[in-house]
Amino acid sequence: MPKKITIEIKECVEFLQKEHSNAKGIIKKDRIKTLLYIKQEKYHFQSDIGKKLGRTEKTVRDWIKEYVKFELSTLLEVKSGGNNTRTISDKAKSFIVQKILDVKHNNNALYRITIVAI
Repeated sequence: MPKKITIEIKECVEFLQKEHSNAKGIIKKDRIKTLLYIKQEKYHFQSDIGKKLGRTEKTVRDWIKEYVKFELSTLLEVKSGGNNTRTISDKAKSFIVQKILDVKHNNNALYRITIVAI
């Protein structure tokens, strides 16, 4: 049988509900919902909260550990997403530069720049 959640949520239900309604992003909302479920004693197991939110038990466990260690403000700092910097190949860059230069040199004609997959 799974271990029952025994942590105490320090924030009141009203505060958590307000934070939930003001939160931007699904991850923040789910983290606050986790705390609400524990505070309101709706769910007693991490696996049940995970199923309700569509998250893994490990994710819920990590959120709870983070809350216990650092409290609410740190829990609401979403650090996921990684490096989403888009990069473009040198070949594609030179193609675009050449098309722009062609347009500048031929300003009498209308050109449509089309980027093709390279």
